[in-house]
Amino acid sequence: MKILFINMHFNMGGIKKSLVNLFDLLKSQKDIEVDLLLLIGVSQSTKSEIKKMGVSNLFVCRGMNAFYSSIKDQKNIIDLTKKIYWGLYSRVFGREQAIRNIIRHSPQYSGYDVVISYTNGIWTKGTRKFSGGCEFYALDRVDAKRKLAWIHSNPFNLGFTKEICEQVYGDFDTVVNVSKGCKEIFDNICPSLSLKSKVFYNLCNVKA
Repeated sequence: MKILFINMHFNMGGIKKSLVNLFDLLKSQKDIEVDLLLLIGVSQSTKSEIKKMGVSNLFVCRGMNAFYSSIKDQKNIIDLTKKIYWGLYSRVFGREQAIRNIIRHSPQYSGYDVVISYTNGIWTKGTRKFSGGCEFYALDRVDAKRKLAWIHSNPFNLGFTKEICEQVYGDFDTVVNVSKGCKEIFDNICPSLSLKSKVFYNLCNVKA
């Protein structure tokens, strides 16, 4: 089985810890091959860290990396141009629309049994101030037999509405909540997707 995880970045935080523990579990499964796509770039030390976790291939979305990085962090004129263009675009049309268009022009991946959008989007301040993009990449640019989306927090606090759930999560095969409480809130917001909504608790590293 070949799985592609899509995550925002690999910085410190609860989502990273949960993903690391999941990689540790999958590493022992000889019939599973894991790839990782990050929307925001990584340092050389992070690449070395990821390599030790049994990840076969690491990809970085160049367009999203330019969008989320500051102007001074752009490495070349192409990325600087992208940063300026998409920055202006997002001011006019909003961040969600800008991110969707960046992803539509990003590399496509195929040949996967499962793709997992592991970082959930945040709509707390509406679509104009949206933060995320993993769901859109999984839906629009990855060819996989099954598509899963993880939700790591209270959907209400993330700004989820019935319209957002139906438009973004309706095309996923499974929506994974990290607790029964989060699932109940998701199901209340969007009852039509309750059968796709499942619970999978974050894994803990008992060796630590």
